[in-house]
Amino acid sequence: MPYNKLYVPEPYYVTEQGYVTIVFKKGTSATGYCATDYSTQLTDRQQDILHLIIENCGTSAKQIAEALHISVRTTSTEISVLRKNGFIEKENKDNKSPWVILKK
Repeated sequence: MPYNKLYVPEPYYVTEQGYVTIVFKKGTSATGYCATDYSTQLTDRQQDILHLIIENCGTSAKQIAEALHISVRTTSTEISVLRKNGFIEKENKDNKSPWVILKK
């Protein structure tokens, strides 16, 4: 869902000390709803997953799990968070298509 439909301002991104922070500036929407400051930081694990995908956009959840010594289920959950936060998406709807990096 686009940010404007949620009445949340467009975010900006800050990279500091190995973390990526998504910051939503405080502002007022067209409806008068005052948005508060929101920020989301990627965990170290999410950053590691993102870096592995950047290195090889065709990598699978299983390959990521093996590289990071975590379960495939945990990997899938973290990938879901990255997708929901707009960092990655699949090129096509099928699972065999490569990842597309939306934000670094």
